[in-house]
Amino acid sequence: MLAPTPTVPATDNVTAGPNPAYLKWFQQDQLVVSYLVATMTKLMLSLIVGKSTALEMWTCLKDNFSQQSIANAANIHFQLMDMTKAICEPVSSTDLVTAVLRGLDPDYAMIVTAILNFPPLPRFEDFRAHLLFYESQLLGTKPADSGNTTALVTTQSSSPTANITHGPSYGHAQSCKWSSWQFT
Repeated sequence: MLAPTPTVPATDNVTAGPNPAYLKWFQQDQLVVSYLVATMTKLMLSLIVGKSTALEMWTCLKDNFSQQSIANAANIHFQLMDMTKAICEPVSSTDLVTAVLRGLDPDYAMIVTAILNFPPLPRFEDFRAHLLFYESQLLGTKPADSGNTTALVTTQSSSPTANITHGPSYGHAQSCKWSSWQFT
């Protein structure tokens, strides 16, 4: 609830003075503030320094902890992907975006952070477009001799199958036909 104005403006019959609605709101707000402060850890208290109303405190805490929740959810999702062994199963767009985010090198940290902090994750097609645009900006600002770093690189063998590896954290490789990849 937004706070009423602290004073009542002067009118023809009434002089300016304290607003009774504000005084009641302030008392209730300070009760909530004291409850919040009494139940917080030192870390939480350090986040709300300078906040004087319950709304300011709550908004600050919500913003800080929702970012951590998103990061934790992404981390748990990464762990679940590590445990998955059925690589040739249909891959959801969310899983594909998550896997690509995980595999990007530090040059892409800014876009990884942006994508993870604004849920929900985009569809893979939209994510790919954003990633390619970001990459073109990266390559445009770097010297030409810095190498040809590409975020979405595939190599094609002469056979219709290719070995797909997902790095050491997956701990396994699987041979899949490219035509068997389905995105849901």
